[in-house]
Amino acid sequence: MNEESEATRSLQIDALNMCPPVGAMYAAFGVHGCLPHSHGASGCCRFQRMEISKHFQKIIRVTSSMLYESAAVFGGEENLQNAVKNAFQAYDPELIAIHTTCLSETIGDDLNGIATQLEVPDGKRVVWASTPGYTGSQLSGYSAMTAAMLSQLIKPAGVRRKRIFLVPGLLNPVDIEEISRYTAMFFSEHTIYPDVRGIFDCKTPRDQREYLPGGTPLDEIEEAAVCSDAIAFGAEAAFAAADVLADFGVNTSKRMLPVGIEATDKLIGDLCTRSGTPVPVELKTERARTVDAVMNLHPRLYGKKAAIFCDADLAVCLTAFLAEIGMKPVYVCTGYAEEAFENEINGIFKRYHIDGTVNRRADRYNLERYLEKNKVDLLLGGTRGKILARKFDTPLVRVGFPVIDRPLEYLTPITGYRGCLHLLQKMLFAMQENSERNTRAQDLIFAESF
Repeated sequence: MNEESEATRSLQIDALNMCPPVGAMYAAFGVHGCLPHSHGASGCCRFQRMEISKHFQKIIRVTSSMLYESAAVFGGEENLQNAVKNAFQAYDPELIAIHTTCLSETIGDDLNGIATQLEVPDGKRVVWASTPGYTGSQLSGYSAMTAAMLSQLIKPAGVRRKRIFLVPGLLNPVDIEEISRYTAMFFSEHTIYPDVRGIFDCKTPRDQREYLPGGTPLDEIEEAAVCSDAIAFGAEAAFAAADVLADFGVNTSKRMLPVGIEATDKLIGDLCTRSGTPVPVELKTERARTVDAVMNLHPRLYGKKAAIFCDADLAVCLTAFLAEIGMKPVYVCTGYAEEAFENEINGIFKRYHIDGTVNRRADRYNLERYLEKNKVDLLLGGTRGKILARKFDTPLVRVGFPVIDRPLEYLTPITGYRGCLHLLQKMLFAMQENSERNTRAQDLIFAESF
């Protein structure tokens, strides 16, 4: 069932999504030697940087055009030209990735035209993407930047190589590592783009002209068209980049994030078919361990109702995962998604006979109104759901981006079979701790029989 927006309410209360520039900045960090640049006011840039910094609890470096009130009248062309020139001199990046903001989009700066007038040192590159902050979500910005960067850097195909190109979506480094580990069992060569491993999980160098070792090398992006295969994960975040690869003749498939047993099975099946390599014993063992855990814990999970609030790509696979292990994701919402999101969620409801509600333009007020009328056993979403968790005495499993109140949470994978086990553990721990919190000390038990 689709939840209709309230006809009398024309404002958003405590948004469930972040602005597209946050996702664009996140994607830009996934390229080696890349410096993200926010073409807008300094406050916009600080917010975008702050959201990422708080999630990973580290300092990150970005630059801004520092647009002031005068730019609303005269435009931000001069600011951008000076900013790019200064950024190359001060930070010496291989690439500057420019994304727009509400202000630069509203005043109508012609980024395509301005970019051709920028002073770019020999051997350096500049790419740009349109990411107006007043429409879409962080996934929209991630999608726009990955597609724009790929289309502006990719070269025409030469001789095809048995190599696979992966577009992972907006994931933590540890989740990308899981996808890479699986892929390496089937393909001797693979590229992950954007690749935030070795970026967000490493200390930022003191020297502002020094760059971390992680990120996708520029030459691998330029040579993407020679790859024989490609897989993109997440409709909102990665499918636009997949379309660019398909236009260059790369055999491309589009999948949901590999979160959950079935989604992971499908990824492994795809890799197996494309490579001609049988499934390794290691993966069969991991799967058997995961299925065994689900079977053992089924009595504690079956029929438990959950509400999911996170980005659209993650919400789809979490809904499918909870349904496949016998739980009931009765309310699924996201801040911004296309209509296909509702169709996907409703398809899962129909398949598993769940009487559920989906809202693709929700805010936390919508979630609160639902929880006032309907009791659930578990909440799954970001840190900002903790107020509702406390208000309704419902355990919260922190998942997605950002999680800003649990240090090192970004080091726990949710993708693949290992990710399934971690999610199971987090859900069970949350429900058990909530139950014990409301139990008298003398009634607490130390172990349960199986």
